[in-house]
Amino acid sequence: MTAVNLSLVFCMDSDTESILNSPIGQPMAEILFSRFGQGGTLALWSFVVIAQYVNLVLRFSGIELILYTRYTMGFNTVGMLYLLLLLALIPV
Repeated sequence: MTAVNLSLVFCMDSDTESILNSPIGQPMAEILFSRFGQGGTLALWSFVVIAQYVNLVLRFSGIELILYTRYTMGFNTVGMLYLLLLLALIPV
């Protein structure tokens, strides 16, 4: 995510007021529009939408539940389940 933010900063114009008050209404889309034009912006923006949809589908499809169950069983077999529970209490 840091690489995306840095590349957006290097691609944006120095006039941030025009980016924030653009008719598009989305600053990231305005930065992409000023560099790639309408076709490139639509292609990249559709990729972002598809990636977010796939992430949402995978997150709530139960795949993560199966993986977390396997991790818990693995930690339990080596006797580190209590360490895992303590690490879960640390705020991120």
